[in-house]
Amino acid sequence: MTDQYDINKLIAEAKKDLPPGADDVPLLGQQVPVLQGIPVNGGLMTIHDLVKLTEEEFRELFLATVISMTGAMYSPAPPPAEDLDSDEQE
Repeated sequence: MTDQYDINKLIAEAKKDLPPGADDVPLLGQQVPVLQGIPVNGGLMTIHDLVKLTEEEFRELFLATVISMTGAMYSPAPPPAEDLDSDEQE
């Protein structure tokens, strides 16, 4: 392996500009969360909110997430129209 790709050297070079202690890994339970929840409709949806969703709501949220990851904008489909033929047959 060449010195150019020596992993220990690359790690040391990456850490040299960090302040002391910045490269330490916090112990379990001491991490500071970076993301408090998923931004949905102008608010934050936490894991507790996700658990409360119905299956249909979760599927819609999942679809909206995938669509937004592609750079597109999600717009929910209109509710299905009532069966108009049933009124005519009566």
